[in-house]
Amino acid sequence: MTTQNLVSDEHDRRVKPEFVDEQMGLPVVLLESVYEAQSGEVSGIIVPDLPGLEAAMAMARIMDDFKLNGREIRFLRRALGLKANELASFLDVAAETLSRWENEKEPISTNPERVLRMRVFNALRGRAPGVKADLSTILGMKFRTVRLAGDATMAFKRLLAIKDDGSPEHIWFHEGLRTSAQPIQRLRA
Repeated sequence: MTTQNLVSDEHDRRVKPEFVDEQMGLPVVLLESVYEAQSGEVSGIIVPDLPGLEAAMAMARIMDDFKLNGREIRFLRRALGLKANELASFLDVAAETLSRWENEKEPISTNPERVLRMRVFNALRGRAPGVKADLSTILGMKFRTVRLAGDATMAFKRLLAIKDDGSPEHIWFHEGLRTSAQPIQRLRA
């Protein structure tokens, strides 16, 4: 994923209707939110506000009731800006245990998973206003282990929103999930 702005002229940018990326740590579909840009012989993709997208992805993932896999645990840890030994200490487990979870040698236990989700919620909720999230849902979650329709990919769209004070703000809005077998399942309001 390219973060460098290749062009300064708006006319050299084209919005891509859909862009699929797996380089951020989790697969994600970005809808009408990234630019294909060209400057001379150099071309690339511009994804605006990568930190905001990472926070939105983390928040959307913790609100999905499917059990976290190793790649997702690693993604959440990095989104929090923690080293493995720091997260292991916070979860009150040995660093080796966290390593086994992240490398999918064993599944994460229910209580540490819930605590990890709550930590992500508390740390990132202010950075992801386009993701519907609440702590009571996490506290009452029953984790499901099998996703019947295949791997789910989170879908996001960058929107202009109006803050409470009336000022505009671009946010990453969580559109829903798309599985390999189905189009995007829109979230209910």
